Amino acid sequence: MNSPLYPFRKEVLPSGLTVISKQVTTTPIVAVYLWVRAGAVCEPPEINGISHFFEHMFFKGTERRGVGEMDRVIKALGGYNNAFTGFEYTAYYAVVPAENFTTAFEVLYDATVHSTFDPEEIERERQVIQEEIRRHEDNPRSKLFTEFLGTMFRDLPYGRPILGTEASLGCIRREDLLAYLKDFYAPDTATAVIVGDVEEGRVLEAVAAVTEGWERPAERRLSWPDIAYEMPSDARAQTVEKEVNLGYWALGFPTLGRSRMEDLYIMDVATTILGSGRSSRLHRRLVEEMKIASSVGAWVWPFERAGVLGVDAEFLPARCEEVQAAALAEVERMGREPVRPEELEKARRMLLSDFAYANETNAHIASTLGRYQTVSSLEEALRYGDRIRAVTAEDVRRAMGEYGRREARTVAYVRPKE
Repeated sequence: MNSPLYPFRKEVLPSGLTVISKQVTTTPIVAVYLWVRAGAVCEPPEINGISHFFEHMFFKGTERRGVGEMDRVIKALGGYNNAFTGFEYTAYYAVVPAENFTTAFEVLYDATVHSTFDPEEIERERQVIQEEIRRHEDNPRSKLFTEFLGTMFRDLPYGRPILGTEASLGCIRREDLLAYLKDFYAPDTATAVIVGDVEEGRVLEAVAAVTEGWERPAERRLSWPDIAYEMPSDARAQTVEKEVNLGYWALGFPTLGRSRMEDLYIMDVATTILGSGRSSRLHRRLVEEMKIASSVGAWVWPFERAGVLGVDAEFLPARCEEVQAAALAEVERMGREPVRPEELEKARRMLLSDFAYANETNAHIASTLGRYQTVSSLEEALRYGDRIRAVTAEDVRRAMGEYGRREARTVAYVRPKE
């Protein structure tokens, strides 16, 4: 199989914990990840932001280790560690010399499952995250996409900010964090991924030994949400004024996300042709020919039940209407006319190269395997290249015609204060 991810070994322990291991002997390094299928979509609105809050508390001490000790242990091993939160996952990782993989995994496991949630540390981190929210609000691009998702998915958890709000953050109490731990941080919602210079059998034995006694809860207060989604059919818009000099603008169209996986590969190709790089259609048209934007791009965001086909741009505010009209025209043209063979082939090459570059290191491979296992499937990860190569010009025209409908568009715009 022609994939940088293959071969690997996948096992499910009796506890329900999925373990993925891949031996890579080119460097004496190992990447250790612990992925949890829990993120912003799992949160009730009143405690929006608790997934990210929980990630922050990962660094704030366990029954065995005090505040900051986890970082010191990993650094003493010669490695580094971090964590990140998304809408549908939270991930914790460490990269260390290969002989230390068991210690690194034990430290991650301890921090994610046995955090003490000291009340004083909770209050300190609450202030840290509130400052993070304020910085996010002051950043025009961050503010743009917060408003964009909130407008497109106003009735869905995808429309709520991952960081939460200052108001919702103020409502999160220690008992909420403990309940969230019980509900979501269980072996049947987690995946351990270890990639590096370690024999796969040793990995399985070590993970099983470290997590012995980890049990799924008999009952859960919260669980993965059953999101009822129908693609919006109306045009939506949101404009925000800030102390900025440029206009920051996003245009998006609703999609079916990962509930229609075959279209994701098609839209990867379509948005690469539309807005990836200086040779893309949008860059040539808006930046080089019309000279009405300083930058422009196109992208796809796929969630489990919903998704976005999007375009964003930066420009002088007087150009807003021209930019919107030109971008809509390019999207609609792709829904009417098949793309040229050379455009299609170039997009395929770019995506396949990007996928290869994104999986050059042990840490990158572990991240890809863990993400696909958590939000999709390993089969999709392995077949990514085949799926991209199979996309045709007619596929692109059909998908762009189906999704790129101006009557269902969402527009968000951050503009200078008048």
